Amino acid sequence: MKTTLVLLLFVVSAHQIHNTTGCDVSKGSWVYDDSYPLYNASSCSFILKAFDCVGNGRPDKDYLKYRWKPSECNLPTFNGSDLRMRFKGKSIMFVGDSLSSNQWQSLACMVYTSTSPLPNYTLFRQGELSPFVFPEYNLPLLFSRNPLIVDVVNTKAGRVLKLDSISLESQKLC
Repeated sequence: MKTTLVLLLFVVSAHQIHNTTGCDVSKGSWVYDDSYPLYNASSCSFILKAFDCVGNGRPDKDYLKYRWKPSECNLPTFNGSDLRMRFKGKSIMFVGDSLSSNQWQSLACMVYTSTSPLPNYTLFRQGELSPFVFPEYNLPLLFSRNPLIVDVVNTKAGRVLKLDSISLESQKLC
C-alpha cells in the first residue's frame, strides 16, 4: 500500500497554486472569508467531542471564518472531489499527537461533507493506528498516534531520541 504522509492539513500541488514563481506559501496572513468554515463539525458524528469547540459551548464563531492567504500567490479552495480522485487507491496518513488527530478528523469531515450523497465510511482503532476509510473511493485516511516518529532508545544515560532512525516497527504502519 502506498502511503502519503501528510504533515499539514493543506495538501497543495505546485500546479494548483496560481502565480507560483517565487511564491513562498509559508509567508502570508490569516484573512476573513465569509465562505468559511468548509464544514460543520456537528455534521460529522465521528469528530471527537474534545475537538468540537462550538459543540462544547464556545460562544464566538468568528475564528471559523479565517483562511490562510500567502502573500505572493493564491491557494485554491479545498475541493473534496478533486482530492478523492487524486488520491484514489492511495492512503493519506497523519502521524503525531492531538494536533495531528485534529487535522486528520478535519480532513475526514471535509471529504465526507463534500460528497453528495454522504458516502459510507468505516472508522476503527487498531492500537495506535486509526483508519478512516471511504471504501467506494478506496481512500484510507489514517492517523497514527505517535508524538515521536523517530526511535527512542534506552542508554546508560537514559532515554535518547535517535533523530536519524525510524525502526521497522514504526514502518509497519505503512
